[in-house]
Formats: sequence, structure tokens, C-alpha cells
Amino acid sequence: NLPVSATSLFLALSLSGTPIAIAGGPASTPLARQMIFAVKDSGTNTGIAVANPGVGTATITFQLLDKSGTQIGALATRTLLANNHTAFFLSELFPGAPVRLFGTLRITSDKAIVTTALVFEGATFGTVPVFPLP
Repeated sequence: NLPVSATSLFLALSLSGTPIAIAGGPASTPLARQMIFAVKDSGTNTGIAVANPGVGTATITFQLLDKSGTQIGALATRTLLANNHTAFFLSELFPGAPVRLFGTLRITSDKAIVTTALVFEGATFGTVPVFPLP
């Protein structure tokens, strides 16, 4: 009857087996409102993973904002069944977004979900913090 928590370790290896990128993701708290930094460029993309630890289907809305807080494009909405997870790149959620983007991604859901994010630069990557929103 205790809350479930987990951490993540992401590891990319070269063809010879040498690590080329390692990133750790801290334990995440299920939240209904959260935000991450959003970065997209010609060789850079933000990857977002979400999990629904709840008992009902979550409807998740993604709002992309530029660095001045102006919304870019339409909202993106996805549903996620209970006890499931999915992942996608920022460019998949917002295919019409500018080629070069530095901003934020607001994530709201009707159920508390867990989110983690990575920024990919070619084969290397690093974690992106998730911030709770009021």
C-alpha cells in the first residue's frame, strides 16, 4: 500500500560496446500539470516519455510555447490507458513547429501521470528536468 517509485538509466553504446551517452532520470511523482524545456533544431530533438500509473485512461494535452510564452501551433492531445506508457519526440507531437525551437512544453492531464524527458543531439543525449505547475 505504498506509492510506487522508480528511477531510469539511459545508456547508448557504440557498435564496439563503448558507452557514448549515459543519463539518469530521477524518480518522478505523478502530476496532472507539469512542464519541461523543449528543444528542437536540425540535429536536436526532445524525447518525452509518459506513464499512467492510475486506474483510468488519461487524456493528456501538450501545449508548445516559445521562449516568450507564446503558443506555437495547435494543442496536441493523446490518450494513455491505465498502467501503460508511451514515448515520442517533440517533432512527432508538433510536426509543424519551427525547425529551430527553444521553449517549453506544458503537459496537462485529467489523471496524474509520470513524465520524463531527454534531449537528443545525434547519438548523445541528456536528461531534462520536469517541473510541477500549480
